Amino acid sequence: MNLGLFAPVADVRLGMEQMIPLRGYDEVTLPGTPEHRNEEAYSRDGIPIAFEDVGRLEECGREFGIAAPWLD
Repeated sequence: MNLGLFAPVADVRLGMEQMIPLRGYDEVTLPGTPEHRNEEAYSRDGIPIAFEDVGRLEECGREFGIAAPWLD
């Protein structure tokens, strides 16, 4: 992202340095940072889903004659 498109880069950096994390948070992030981190984690570890959704996926697979790979 080119910060200079919005304001002088030095001013933006100074503003970021002066931000104080909210109570309960360890850091201040730019928009999109949590989503980027999740994308990396999901690519590496898989996408977490609720346990009840696993059963729904298995049922859907059976309807189409596809076995869930975790059942092999």
